[in-house]
Amino acid sequence: MRGDRQNTSSKIRILDLTRYLPGGFCTQIWADQGAEVIKIEEVERGDFCRLDPPFINGQSYYYLALNRNKKSMTLNLKKEEGKKIFMDLARTADVVVENYRPGVMDRLGLGYDRLKEINPRLVYCALTGYGQDGPYREKAGHDLNFLAESGYLDMSIKCGNKIPALFLGDMAGTMYTALAIAMALLNRTRTGQGQYVDISIFASLFSWMTLLVGRSHALGRPLEAKDLDHSGESLCYNIYRTADDRFIALGAIEEKFWVNLCEALALTDLISSQFVKRSQDPDAFARLEKIFAGKTQQEWVAWAEGRDMCFSPVKSIAEALADPDLAAQNLTYMMQVPGVGEVIQVAMPMKFSFSSDAGGNNPPPALGQHTEEILASIDIDEEERKRLKVEKVV
Repeated sequence: MRGDRQNTSSKIRILDLTRYLPGGFCTQIWADQGAEVIKIEEVERGDFCRLDPPFINGQSYYYLALNRNKKSMTLNLKKEEGKKIFMDLARTADVVVENYRPGVMDRLGLGYDRLKEINPRLVYCALTGYGQDGPYREKAGHDLNFLAESGYLDMSIKCGNKIPALFLGDMAGTMYTALAIAMALLNRTRTGQGQYVDISIFASLFSWMTLLVGRSHALGRPLEAKDLDHSGESLCYNIYRTADDRFIALGAIEEKFWVNLCEALALTDLISSQFVKRSQDPDAFARLEKIFAGKTQQEWVAWAEGRDMCFSPVKSIAEALADPDLAAQNLTYMMQVPGVGEVIQVAMPMKFSFSSDAGGNNPPPALGQHTEEILASIDIDEEERKRLKVEKVV
């Protein structure tokens, strides 16, 4: 019925078995650059993130933010016919990305060792919480757990913070997964061979902690807040409240920026106190705080105009969206989604002087929207497609 075949298109074909943020954001990067990303979802239910509130006219904001320029196919991988269909798709694919726990794909008979037999050029990327090896390989975890176990959350708490609003571990995993796929595909152009790529979200987050790890090792002990210059402990790198209960962020790390600030505020006696900590000189902090409390945020913005000081108003998301610099970089745009209306999208920040295969501006697909098209691409005729649907294989 269906013979061996390879992807003869100029587009990279990615079979996306992931759910939620790390995989979804990763494959959206590729979809935006023109890859054919086939989102393989559970029959009837689909990606779990379709169910997360808040909803925009019945569709999850979460799903709408992570799935533009993709195709959706429903497929039951627990049924033998579903497995056969996946194998046929894998023959045509360049990349498979999945984020099941270790061993799940092997138990389904769809692991890398099996897939590379039918497609030696396949890049297979497994994205998991703790990687394929080690004592935590089967352990469940979410972003907060990775933050806790990496040492990051300990530092955050010591610095007076709690849980970061950004999913730092998930985003670290996303970036390394997208990069690893690109590196594996580059290697394939040299060798003709695909490979297995193992990405741990925990390890990805930990790698971002290079400077913290290095400092702790240099000191020979766990870090404390007082050890850090950039955590809100230093006079020159801090957040100051204004008269209207807003804030100014001061990031004067380089000496010249700090000198410029001190001279402009007639505080030249504080030039030597640039990295002083509150516990060391509370009076210096009190003086600077009093000065900032004397003007509104907008008055400070006007005052800082034309001054070279690493000096910024703390903005809300709404204010950031209205910022002219953000608009100049085309970092957001409105997408028309059928049945939903206009939905904001955050664009990828990468700019290329030449890109011949851009992904376009296609809205996130409805569940199973492209199932028929994809089945037809592997020579499954209309009658059989109907039967597969009735039997809930697709």
